[in-house]
Amino acid sequence: SKAFGLLILGYVVWVAGSLHILPNTRLSILSTLGLLAVASGVLFYKRRGEILSGLRPLLAYILAAEVLFAVFFLGWAILRSYTPAITHTEQPMDFAFLNASYRARFFPPADPWLSGFSVSYYYFGYLMVSVLAKISALPISVAYNLGLALFGALAALGASGIAYNLVRKCGGSQKAAVGIGAVAAVFLVVLGNLEGGMELAYAHGLGSRELWLGLGFPGLDPASRLAQVPYGSVQWFPTEHWWWWQSTRILDGGGAISEFPFFSFMLGDLHPHVMALPFTLLSAAMGANLFWERRAIGLRSHLVFLVALAVALGGLAFINTW
Repeated sequence: SKAFGLLILGYVVWVAGSLHILPNTRLSILSTLGLLAVASGVLFYKRRGEILSGLRPLLAYILAAEVLFAVFFLGWAILRSYTPAITHTEQPMDFAFLNASYRARFFPPADPWLSGFSVSYYYFGYLMVSVLAKISALPISVAYNLGLALFGALAALGASGIAYNLVRKCGGSQKAAVGIGAVAAVFLVVLGNLEGGMELAYAHGLGSRELWLGLGFPGLDPASRLAQVPYGSVQWFPTEHWWWWQSTRILDGGGAISEFPFFSFMLGDLHPHVMALPFTLLSAAMGANLFWERRAIGLRSHLVFLVALAVALGGLAFINTW
């Protein structure tokens, strides 16, 4: 619901700005948010009995989900606070697209690289972050880092929600489902590809030289720079600048990029493939709802849901075309 709420707000702001109905200003965004709130209130009033009865058995889960979201959001925000500068790798490019979306009066935004032209890039993720920046009246540089924390928390919440529902559908208890949901969030957003653990094992002399040569991880074999220290030395420390970068180059002899979510959030590049994570999970969850639907799927009987699914899938393509 959090990811979908952000998606709907961003979508309405984008459509209104693209059609020159409303300018991309704080007043317009707050007005749009107010209209969405009124529409939500009307729907809640009309179906309050059904909604409230459905919420009662889920109160414990909702509380657990909110706690999980808060923990991940604060955790990522604290992590970003150690290196908040927007100065390295492709951060300046991401920041340029974010600023272009923030400053645009109408859409598409102006291209920050080619004066007089509009952005020819999938910028919807940047637009949503800029919308939140305008609502909260925060400097865009602060919104950049909070955006990273938000997408990390939303991705954790999305993974948790899907896992929760899978466990419940398999007959598991709510307590078990909440626990497995938390594990799923950690698996997606915190754990990586275990390359760091392998580096630690190598440094402590675990496994034979033939094993490390057979694995063939770049920088993780006896012929590599790690062999500059005694094999199995617990005194090993990395000496190269950005030594942790190799964890995303373990496939195809180091030629293929294999980023994992924790690396992306730690690096701090506000890339489309990072911002797309929560909305990929949202689309998967909506697909699961279709799969579990007991009634026949029809345009008339499922019109609202199918429109929402179209917005989710279309928005996902606009956040990250690839």
